[in-house]
Amino acid sequence: MKAQVFLTDLNNFNAFDEVWKDYFTVPPARTTVGMSGLLVAGGRVEIELIGHVPDTQSKREAITSSNPKPLTNCSEAFQAGDLIFAAGQIASDFTTGVAQEARVDPAFPYYGSPIKKQIRYILDNLKNTFTAAGSSLDHVVKA
Repeated sequence: MKAQVFLTDLNNFNAFDEVWKDYFTVPPARTTVGMSGLLVAGGRVEIELIGHVPDTQSKREAITSSNPKPLTNCSEAFQAGDLIFAAGQIASDFTTGVAQEARVDPAFPYYGSPIKKQIRYILDNLKNTFTAAGSSLDHVVKA
């Protein structure tokens, strides 16, 4: 339904948008903002996403998936009725900073894009969150 994207370098916007298109058949409304930095050193992008669960009875509960758990005191997501409010996501495993899966291999620095790897990591985690809530990224926006 709605996304907020925070990029530390707006020159990465095109790379972000290329990966974004892989995850949504109909993209949600989105705001993209340039930031001077994020909570984790080396982080380049944070994504906040609000979606809904189709055809459910009204309920309210915190959502937990197998994603790495943030160091802060917050829910991964919260479901209220057919809405899902996912917390802002960064490309961290919360133990080593930027997650290994979101890094370019230093032995092959010219293969891969740090921003694309971080966006994929975040969107994969959001996919896990929405699945745990009984929805999917395909249900974020209904065509």
